Amino acid sequence: LHFQLEQQAAWIAQIQEYIGWLRTEMNASSLDAASKTRTRVDAQIQMTRTMTEHVNILSQEEAKYAYLANSQCNNGTASECSLLFNTSSLEMVGIINATGVIATTPDGTEVAVWAFDSIDLDENVKVTLTGQRAMALVSRSSVRINTGVIARPGNLGAFP
Repeated sequence: LHFQLEQQAAWIAQIQEYIGWLRTEMNASSLDAASKTRTRVDAQIQMTRTMTEHVNILSQEEAKYAYLANSQCNNGTASECSLLFNTSSLEMVGIINATGVIATTPDGTEVAVWAFDSIDLDENVKVTLTGQRAMALVSRSSVRINTGVIARPGNLGAFP
């Protein structure tokens, strides 16, 4: 989690730096044939749109940072650092809470799916799986699972 907080803080700093640059350059905007701006006013309008988009992105990323910073795993009590995936109810509770979705394989098997921007589970996270469906964790980028996963036999995916 510490690594994710550092990465998120660095990303926020980059966005803030870009917004600062836009604010500074707004009045000194120049013509740009690539974006087909014809006047200084057109360039300023485009920069204002870009800045508004990045202010919104910054707000979203700051919310992600706050969410991570308030995690159970960041409060120094590793005994509370746990995740429970329930494939029957599609609930994930613990460090963070999320709701999965159901996907169906070509042979008709239902799979509980949880999708994330990235997955980083270190050795302090206790992961438990339960429920009647198979399970999939999906990441849009990196995955690092450095912990044990508890799934009692016959208790996941309805396989005895």
